[in-house]
This record gives sequence, structure tokens and C-alpha cells, in this order.
Amino acid sequence: MSIAVIGAGNTGQAVVKLLGQRCIEVFTSRHRPSVEALKHHQGAIVFVPTNAAAQTMALLQQAAIPVAWGTTGMRFDDDFAQTLRAPWVVAGNFSLSMIAIKQALHALGRWAQISQAAAHCHEVHHRHKQDQPSGTAKAWQQWLDYPSEISSERKGDICGIHELTLTTRFESITLKHQAHSRQLFAQGAIWALDQLLTHVFAPGLYDLSALIKEPGTVNEAND
Repeated sequence: MSIAVIGAGNTGQAVVKLLGQRCIEVFTSRHRPSVEALKHHQGAIVFVPTNAAAQTMALLQQAAIPVAWGTTGMRFDDDFAQTLRAPWVVAGNFSLSMIAIKQALHALGRWAQISQAAAHCHEVHHRHKQDQPSGTAKAWQQWLDYPSEISSERKGDICGIHELTLTTRFESITLKHQAHSRQLFAQGAIWALDQLLTHVFAPGLYDLSALIKEPGTVNEAND
């Protein structure tokens, strides 16, 4: 099965390494993708810089192949989803643990509402990360569904640390996730694309949690 990788940064390189012979072609700023070239592949995994995202999105829309999209800083809405002729899974963080964390944050948000807790999320990434706050921090804020502050830090070559603290007068709850290697995100993106390629999904946007429900019957827009 031929998979195209778009983007040769640190995470893109990790994807290429894990894919092995399944990765037939890597597109970069020096070897740019085209609609015709993309159509030769069964699917694509995308980790491009934010400034290359819009052009890459347009090409993939036309190519109409399944996509695992990992570039953050982009907004996807229902209007965009309706233009797609293939399924896309979009995640600000492709760690499969995000499926469980999303469920935990839903529960913590309900508790925070009852307890009137103060909520704060601090995220730390490598110094070259362009978006701030991170896509993961924004997703955590959305999944919590409760007013929360986000603070950001950029230093070194940190893959990603997210720590949410909920505090009341009598107790504190802390939820922390730390990525130790970019292979974590590469592994999740490959798994997600494989779900799109091996099951029947209607064209549209999906998040990671939608992929573990009943394939072929779920058409849940990315949230």
C-alpha cells in the first residue's frame, strides 16, 4: 500500500522511518506535491509547516485521497468538510492516548463546573514550534468545556508537555501528558490513516475518537 508523506521535518522523518517500504514518496519544499503525483498514492500523512498548509490542503482536496493531517494552527469547519471527496482525520496531537484524555477531560469539566474550580493549562514545546498556544492545548480547552487559561513556553527540543491543573479551596487535580519522542505522533498518524484505508468511511472530517467506534457507520466531524 503506497502512502505519501508530506513534510520532512522531525515528525515527518519519524513517519518515514516507521512506514519503511510503505512510504513510496516524500514531498518537501524541494520536491513539491502535485495533484497528479498525489493520486498515485492510496493516502497521505501531512506534517508541513503552517505557512505551507493552505496550498497543501488545496492539492489534497483535489487529489481526493484519504489524509491524516497533523499540521496544527489550522481551522477546519463544516463548510470545509463538505468540500472533501475522501475521509480526513485531523488531530493536533496524534498520540492515541488523546482518545482517553478527551474522555477524562469531559468528566473533569463536569466536575469543575459543579466545584467552581480554577483551571489552567501550561504547555511546553520546542523553540521552533510556530503556533502558540499549541493545537493540543486548544483541544484540551475545548474538551474540558469549562473556562480555562492557557500559558505557553518554547524552549530546547521538547516534543510536547501539557499539564492541566484544576484547583478548588480544598483540593487540586492535575492531568499531565509528556511526549518522549516524535515517533509517538508518527505512530498515531499511521494508525489513523490505516483505519481510513482499511474500513469504509464517508468523505469528511474525523477525529481520533471517531476511528475507534463502529467503522463504516460513523461520520463524526472533527471536534
